[in-house]
Amino acid sequence: DAEGSLWIGTAGGGLARLKDVPFVSYTVHEGLPDESANAVLATRDGSVWVGTDAGLARLARGTVSVLTRAHGLPDSRVIGLAEDHEGTLWVGTEGGLAHWDGTQFSPHPVLRALRDTVRERLWVRSILPDHDAVWVAGARVLRVRRDGTTVTAVRRERPQTFMPTLLFRAGDERPWVGSWDGLVALGDDGETTTRTLYLTRDRRSRGVVYGAQADDDGTIWVATRDAGLARYRQGRVRLYGTA
Repeated sequence: DAEGSLWIGTAGGGLARLKDVPFVSYTVHEGLPDESANAVLATRDGSVWVGTDAGLARLARGTVSVLTRAHGLPDSRVIGLAEDHEGTLWVGTEGGLAHWDGTQFSPHPVLRALRDTVRERLWVRSILPDHDAVWVAGARVLRVRRDGTTVTAVRRERPQTFMPTLLFRAGDERPWVGSWDGLVALGDDGETTTRTLYLTRDRRSRGVVYGAQADDDGTIWVATRDAGLARYRQGRVRLYGTA
Protein backbone atom coordinates (compact mmCIF):
# COMPACT_ATOMS: atom_id res chain seq x y z
CA ASP A 1 0.00 0.00 0.00
CA ALA A 2 1.01 3.68 0.10
CA GLU A 3 2.72 3.14 3.46
CA GLY A 4 4.85 0.29 2.16
CA SER A 5 2.92 -2.47 3.91
CA LEU A 6 2.55 -5.94 2.42
CA TRP A 7 -0.95 -7.38 2.89
CA ILE A 8 -1.37 -11.16 2.73
CA GLY A 9 -4.70 -12.97 2.46
CA THR A 10 -4.95 -16.54 3.70
CA ALA A 11 -7.40 -19.38 3.11
CA GLY A 12 -8.48 -19.66 6.73
CA GLY A 13 -6.30 -17.47 8.91
CA GLY A 14 -7.66 -14.07 7.96
CA LEU A 15 -5.50 -11.17 6.81
CA ALA A 16 -1.89 -10.37 7.73
CA ARG A 17 0.03 -7.11 7.42
CA LEU A 18 3.81 -6.95 7.22
CA LYS A 19 5.38 -3.55 7.76
CA ASP A 20 7.45 -3.93 10.87
CA VAL A 21 8.18 -7.30 12.43
CA PRO A 22 6.11 -9.07 13.70
CA PHE A 23 3.07 -9.60 11.47
CA VAL A 24 -0.19 -7.94 12.46
CA SER A 25 -3.19 -10.24 11.99
CA TYR A 26 -6.82 -9.39 11.25
CA THR A 27 -9.41 -12.08 11.92
CA VAL A 28 -13.06 -12.19 12.97
CA HIS A 29 -11.89 -10.89 16.35
CA GLU A 30 -10.77 -7.65 14.66
CA GLY A 31 -14.00 -7.35 12.68
CA LEU A 32 -13.58 -9.45 9.52
CA PRO A 33 -16.82 -11.26 8.60
CA ASP A 34 -14.91 -14.45 7.77
CA GLU A 35 -11.32 -15.69 7.92
CA SER A 36 -11.03 -16.66 4.25
CA ALA A 37 -9.31 -13.65 2.67
CA ASN A 38 -9.89 -14.47 -1.02
CA ALA A 39 -8.81 -11.09 -2.42
CA VAL A 40 -7.00 -8.05 -1.01
CA LEU A 41 -6.76 -4.58 -2.55
CA ALA A 42 -5.24 -1.33 -1.29
CA THR A 43 -6.94 1.65 -2.99
CA ARG A 44 -5.68 5.16 -3.57
CA ASP A 45 -7.80 6.63 -0.75
CA GLY A 46 -5.82 4.59 1.79
CA SER A 47 -8.44 1.89 2.34
CA VAL A 48 -7.66 -1.83 2.28
CA TRP A 49 -10.50 -4.00 0.97
CA VAL A 50 -10.73 -7.70 1.80
CA GLY A 51 -13.00 -10.13 -0.06
CA THR A 52 -14.19 -13.01 2.11
CA ASP A 53 -16.68 -15.87 1.95
CA ALA A 54 -19.14 -13.77 3.99
CA GLY A 55 -18.91 -10.33 2.41
CA LEU A 56 -16.46 -7.49 1.79
CA ALA A 57 -14.49 -5.84 4.58
CA ARG A 58 -13.00 -2.35 4.42
CA LEU A 59 -10.13 -1.29 6.68
CA ALA A 60 -9.93 2.49 6.88
CA ARG A 61 -8.66 4.89 9.55
CA GLY A 62 -8.25 2.13 12.08
CA THR A 63 -11.77 0.70 11.77
CA VAL A 64 -13.26 -2.31 9.97
CA SER A 65 -16.63 -2.06 8.21
CA VAL A 66 -18.42 -4.95 6.49
CA LEU A 67 -20.50 -4.80 3.29
CA THR A 68 -22.81 -7.65 2.29
CA ARG A 69 -25.70 -8.48 -0.04
CA ALA A 70 -27.73 -5.97 1.95
CA HIS A 71 -25.50 -3.28 0.36
CA GLY A 72 -26.11 -4.64 -3.16
CA LEU A 73 -23.40 -7.30 -3.53
CA PRO A 74 -24.52 -9.93 -6.08
CA ASP A 75 -23.25 -12.68 -3.78
CA SER A 76 -21.67 -12.94 -0.33
CA ARG A 77 -18.53 -14.71 -1.55
CA VAL A 78 -16.14 -12.04 -2.85
CA ILE A 79 -13.23 -13.43 -4.91
CA GLY A 80 -11.98 -10.52 -7.08
CA LEU A 81 -11.18 -6.82 -6.52
CA ALA A 82 -9.86 -4.02 -8.74
CA GLU A 83 -9.75 -0.21 -8.86
CA ASP A 84 -10.00 1.64 -12.18
CA HIS A 85 -8.32 4.89 -13.27
CA GLU A 86 -11.26 6.92 -11.94
CA GLY A 87 -11.01 5.36 -8.49
CA THR A 88 -14.10 3.17 -8.89
CA LEU A 89 -13.98 -0.09 -6.96
CA TRP A 90 -15.00 -3.20 -8.92
CA VAL A 91 -15.94 -6.36 -7.06
CA GLY A 92 -16.10 -9.92 -8.38
CA THR A 93 -18.32 -12.45 -6.63
CA GLU A 94 -19.70 -15.91 -7.25
CA GLY A 95 -22.85 -14.16 -8.50
CA GLY A 96 -21.30 -11.68 -10.93
CA LEU A 97 -19.69 -8.25 -11.10
CA ALA A 98 -20.58 -5.02 -9.30
CA HIS A 99 -19.10 -1.58 -8.67
CA TRP A 100 -19.19 0.57 -5.54
CA ASP A 101 -20.53 4.13 -5.71
CA GLY A 102 -19.58 5.05 -2.15
CA THR A 103 -22.83 3.98 -0.52
CA GLN A 104 -24.16 1.01 -2.50
CA PHE A 105 -23.09 -1.69 -4.97
CA SER A 106 -24.55 -1.73 -8.47
CA PRO A 107 -24.49 -5.15 -10.20
CA HIS A 108 -23.36 -5.04 -13.82
CA PRO A 109 -26.58 -5.28 -15.90
CA VAL A 110 -25.28 -7.42 -18.77
CA LEU A 111 -23.76 -10.08 -16.53
CA ARG A 112 -26.96 -10.17 -14.51
CA ALA A 113 -28.99 -10.60 -17.70
CA LEU A 114 -26.71 -13.35 -18.95
CA ARG A 115 -27.01 -15.20 -15.66
CA ASP A 116 -30.78 -15.02 -15.84
CA THR A 117 -30.81 -16.11 -19.49
CA VAL A 118 -28.27 -18.91 -19.77
CA ARG A 119 -28.24 -19.87 -16.08
CA GLU A 120 -24.46 -19.89 -15.93
CA ARG A 121 -22.49 -19.48 -12.74
CA LEU A 122 -21.09 -16.05 -13.52
CA TRP A 123 -18.48 -15.99 -10.80
CA VAL A 124 -15.80 -13.36 -11.34
CA ARG A 125 -12.36 -14.31 -10.03
CA SER A 126 -10.22 -11.58 -11.61
CA ILE A 127 -10.97 -8.06 -12.90
CA LEU A 128 -8.92 -5.82 -15.22
CA PRO A 129 -10.40 -2.34 -15.82
CA ASP A 130 -9.95 -0.79 -19.26
CA HIS A 131 -10.73 2.74 -20.48
CA ASP A 132 -14.35 2.12 -21.46
CA ALA A 133 -14.77 -1.48 -20.38
CA VAL A 134 -13.83 -4.08 -17.79
CA TRP A 135 -12.23 -7.47 -18.45
CA VAL A 136 -13.48 -10.23 -16.16
CA ALA A 137 -12.30 -13.82 -15.72
CA GLY A 138 -14.48 -16.56 -14.33
CA ALA A 139 -15.68 -19.63 -16.15
CA ARG A 140 -14.54 -17.73 -19.26
CA VAL A 141 -13.01 -14.36 -20.14
CA LEU A 142 -15.36 -11.51 -21.03
CA ARG A 143 -14.89 -7.86 -21.93
CA VAL A 144 -17.92 -5.89 -20.76
CA ARG A 145 -18.65 -2.24 -21.41
CA ARG A 146 -19.14 -0.08 -18.34
CA ASP A 147 -22.59 1.04 -19.50
CA GLY A 148 -23.71 -2.58 -19.86
CA THR A 149 -24.36 -2.47 -23.61
CA THR A 150 -21.83 -5.00 -24.92
CA VAL A 151 -20.19 -8.24 -23.84
CA THR A 152 -17.33 -9.74 -25.88
CA ALA A 153 -16.25 -13.30 -25.09
CA VAL A 154 -12.69 -14.47 -25.74
CA ARG A 155 -12.72 -17.49 -28.02
CA ARG A 156 -11.10 -20.42 -26.28
CA GLU A 157 -8.70 -22.65 -28.21
CA ARG A 158 -9.27 -25.57 -25.83
CA PRO A 159 -12.51 -24.88 -23.90
CA GLN A 160 -12.28 -28.09 -21.89
CA THR A 161 -9.02 -27.07 -20.18
CA PHE A 162 -9.02 -23.26 -20.44
CA MET A 163 -10.08 -22.27 -16.92
CA PRO A 164 -8.98 -18.64 -16.27
CA THR A 165 -7.29 -17.83 -12.98
CA LEU A 166 -6.18 -14.20 -13.39
CA LEU A 167 -5.87 -11.16 -15.66
CA PHE A 168 -3.02 -8.64 -15.90
CA ARG A 169 -1.21 -6.31 -18.30
CA ALA A 170 2.40 -6.42 -19.46
CA GLY A 171 4.59 -3.75 -21.06
CA ASP A 172 2.54 -3.40 -24.25
CA GLU A 173 -0.66 -2.92 -22.20
CA ARG A 174 -2.18 -5.98 -23.86
CA PRO A 175 -4.22 -8.17 -21.50
CA TRP A 176 -2.77 -11.53 -20.52
CA VAL A 177 -4.77 -14.41 -19.08
CA GLY A 178 -3.42 -16.94 -16.62
CA SER A 179 -5.27 -20.23 -16.65
CA TRP A 180 -5.20 -23.94 -15.94
CA ASP A 181 -3.90 -24.25 -19.50
CA GLY A 182 -0.90 -21.93 -19.44
CA LEU A 183 -0.50 -18.20 -19.99
CA VAL A 184 -2.00 -16.56 -23.08
CA ALA A 185 -1.87 -13.07 -24.61
CA LEU A 186 -5.03 -11.59 -26.10
CA GLY A 187 -5.13 -10.05 -29.56
CA ASP A 188 -6.08 -6.48 -30.41
CA ASP A 189 -9.63 -7.58 -31.19
CA GLY A 190 -10.04 -8.84 -27.63
CA GLU A 191 -11.51 -12.09 -28.87
CA THR A 192 -8.55 -14.22 -29.93
CA THR A 193 -5.31 -15.34 -28.31
CA THR A 194 -2.04 -14.43 -30.04
CA ARG A 195 0.52 -16.24 -27.89
CA THR A 196 0.50 -19.23 -25.55
CA LEU A 197 3.35 -19.96 -23.13
CA TYR A 198 4.26 -23.47 -22.03
CA LEU A 199 5.20 -23.38 -18.36
CA THR A 200 6.24 -27.00 -17.78
CA ARG A 201 9.56 -28.73 -18.43
CA ASP A 202 8.23 -31.62 -20.51
CA ARG A 203 5.82 -29.47 -22.61
CA ARG A 204 3.21 -32.21 -22.43
CA SER A 205 0.95 -29.66 -20.75
CA ARG A 206 0.95 -25.87 -20.61
CA GLY A 207 0.89 -25.66 -16.83
CA VAL A 208 -1.40 -24.16 -14.21
CA VAL A 209 -0.91 -20.45 -13.44
CA TYR A 210 -1.49 -19.36 -9.84
CA GLY A 211 -0.12 -15.81 -10.04
CA ALA A 212 1.61 -13.41 -12.44
CA GLN A 213 3.15 -9.94 -12.40
CA ALA A 214 4.82 -7.82 -15.09
CA ASP A 215 7.91 -5.66 -14.45
CA ASP A 216 8.22 -2.13 -15.83
CA ASP A 217 10.38 -3.48 -18.67
CA GLY A 218 7.71 -6.00 -19.72
CA THR A 219 9.28 -9.06 -18.09
CA ILE A 220 6.54 -11.38 -16.82
CA TRP A 221 7.01 -13.44 -13.65
CA VAL A 222 4.66 -16.38 -13.21
CA ALA A 223 3.91 -18.59 -10.21
CA THR A 224 2.98 -22.06 -11.44
CA ARG A 225 1.64 -25.19 -9.80
CA ASP A 226 4.01 -27.69 -11.40
CA ALA A 227 7.21 -25.86 -12.37
CA GLY A 228 7.80 -23.29 -9.64
CA LEU A 229 8.63 -19.76 -10.77
CA ALA A 230 8.79 -18.88 -14.48
CA ARG A 231 10.14 -15.80 -16.25
CA TYR A 232 9.07 -14.67 -19.72
CA ARG A 233 11.32 -12.09 -21.35
CA GLN A 234 12.13 -11.24 -24.96
CA GLY A 235 10.17 -14.20 -26.27
CA ARG A 236 11.76 -16.85 -24.06
CA VAL A 237 10.56 -18.74 -20.97
CA ARG A 238 12.95 -19.66 -18.17
CA LEU A 239 11.88 -21.94 -15.29
CA TYR A 240 13.33 -21.55 -11.79
CA GLY A 241 11.70 -24.54 -10.10
CA THR A 242 13.38 -27.73 -8.97
CA ALA A 243 14.95 -29.87 -11.66
